[in-house]
Amino acid sequence: MRKSFFSTLDHHPDKTDLNLADIYQSTHQYAQLADKLRFSGFWLGEHHCLHNIGSVPNPAVLLSSLAQCTQNIRLGPAVAVLPMRDPILTAENYAMVDLLSGGRLNFGVGTGQIEEEFQLMGQAFNSRHGIFEQNLSTILEYWNKHNFSSGSSLNVCPSQAPLPPVYIATSHPERAYKAGTNGHSILTIVSPGNGNLSDLEQVIAAHARGKNDSPLKLSDTEVIVTVFAYAADTEEEAINTLIQCAPRFMPPLREAPDIRSVIKGMISSNTALFGTKKQIPAQLNHYRELGVEHINFLGNFGGMTEAQVSQSICLLSDV
Repeated sequence: MRKSFFSTLDHHPDKTDLNLADIYQSTHQYAQLADKLRFSGFWLGEHHCLHNIGSVPNPAVLLSSLAQCTQNIRLGPAVAVLPMRDPILTAENYAMVDLLSGGRLNFGVGTGQIEEEFQLMGQAFNSRHGIFEQNLSTILEYWNKHNFSSGSSLNVCPSQAPLPPVYIATSHPERAYKAGTNGHSILTIVSPGNGNLSDLEQVIAAHARGKNDSPLKLSDTEVIVTVFAYAADTEEEAINTLIQCAPRFMPPLREAPDIRSVIKGMISSNTALFGTKKQIPAQLNHYRELGVEHINFLGNFGGMTEAQVSQSICLLSDV
C-alpha cells in the first residue's frame, strides 16, 4: 500500500504558542521526513480567511518551496479550489510547481465546500460546480496546447508529459464515476463520524466502473483515500493527544460529553487510524479489503507539536 501525508496547516493562536511562520517552517521538516521515509506524496490544503481550518491561501507558493528541500516525494494541493481563482493564473502557478519540483506535481483539484470562505472571498458558492468544470477545462487546454511561438499560449508549461496527473476531490459516487471516465484519479476522504466505510466502498467502485467504461482506457489512474491518522508509542498517549487537539479541528467534538469514547468509536469503526504502529496495521487491513492501494494520512491537525507530528510520521511509515 502506498502512503502519503496530508497537512492542513490549521492555526490556533488562541490555543497554542505556535505562530504561522513556525507552522510553515515545520511543514518543510515534515515534507523532508516523509521524503526520507519514502512516502509517495505530500499534500497541502487550500483555505481562505478561516485559519482554524487551514492557513495556506495559495498552496502553489508553499509547494514550490517544499520542492527545493525534497528529492523524490510527489507534491500536491488537496486541493486547489478552482472556482476561487482565475484559471490562467492557476495554470501558471502549478506549471511552475511542476517545473521547480522536477515533474513531481500531483494536481489535486476541487470545488471547495465551505460557504463562509466563498462569502468572505466575494465568490459565488452555488455556482461553484459549473465554474469548477469550466476552469479545469481551461487549465488543461492551456497545458495541452502549450506553444511558446503562439501569442495565445502561456509562458510556462508543466514538465510532465503529457500532463501532470489530475486528482478530482470527491466523496460522491457519481462524480467518482465521471472522473474515471475522463481519465482522472480521485482524492476522497473518510469522515470519522460516518460509523462505517460503506460510502468509501461505493466511491471506489464507481471510479472503477468509470475507468472500465472510459474510451480512454487509461490504467494509471488511482483512488487516494484520505483518513485522519495519528500514531504514538502507546494507545493512551495517542488518545490523550487527540483529546486535546482533535476538537480544535473537528467542531462536533467540542460538544461531545465524552471525547475519549468518540475517539475510541472512530478507532473501532476504522474511520480513523489512531493508535500505535502495532495497532494501525489491523485497521489498514479493512482498507486493503476494499481495494485501497494508496492511503493518505491526514496527520497534522489541531495544533499538534512538531515533535508529535514528526514521531507520528515515523511510526506511520512502518505500518
